[in-house]
Amino acid sequence: MQPLYFLPDETLRSVLKDGLILRDVLAKHGIADSFSDVQGPKAGDCDAADCAAGPEGLKGVILAYKRPDGKGPAPHYQERGWDWAKCRDNLWIGTQGQVTSEDLQRPRGYDGYAIPLADMGQWLIPVIRRDDGSTELPRVMDWDDAGAFTETIREKYRDFWETTRDVLVWLTEPDGTENMDNGHAARLAVRALTLNYRFGMAEQRALQVVDSENFLTILGMTIDLVKIQEVALAQAEDAKKKESLSQEQLTTNSTPGPPEDSQTTAPAAATST
Repeated sequence: MQPLYFLPDETLRSVLKDGLILRDVLAKHGIADSFSDVQGPKAGDCDAADCAAGPEGLKGVILAYKRPDGKGPAPHYQERGWDWAKCRDNLWIGTQGQVTSEDLQRPRGYDGYAIPLADMGQWLIPVIRRDDGSTELPRVMDWDDAGAFTETIREKYRDFWETTRDVLVWLTEPDGTENMDNGHAARLAVRALTLNYRFGMAEQRALQVVDSENFLTILGMTIDLVKIQEVALAQAEDAKKKESLSQEQLTTNSTPGPPEDSQTTAPAAATST
């Protein structure tokens, strides 16, 4: 089941306008990225309710977004059977039982690699930036003044593209990880999950998906490291074959044969007495 979000010191009047969630309120509580594709009760993708007594007895509002299939928990506070994690001073996230990647999945995702994370099922990690400059991020298709076709990453996703430049350096250059800041790298791993899931820094604190054992794997998927390694292996095997062929040719050319100008001595004639 997907999580519930408790926003203390808020009311439905302060959170909603015309049935839609106010973006600045989400930003204030640190869940703007997670709720970037959630509109509100009027749009039918989220429920909201006032809460007279939530975590620590505080008043506030509970938000409950719905999965793409329309399923979702009711937005009310229950202490029994629920775990409420205080993710920051003005945000609690409540979970009941095991949350899965399917519970957090956005209606639309971007292609990449599916890997298991934190016993929460398969997570689809999008390819953000390949070493050849290609990407699975949304792009605007256009033609320049000369008529040449171009694809430009949409502005909303440019920051994902730019920050993944560091990942290419860390994971493809010699001694790249020696210059890697683990905190920055882990934050990029969390952001990579944000593209296909309603998951951000707050959810990371509550669910602890990204850890020391998987953050480099996540980052590797964002740059299509699998393909990079396949190409490198193929190039190494090709170079090995060429070297072996060169050695065979060298051996053949150096094998001694009969001298071109050598003469054969005629056998001696028989003598008689």
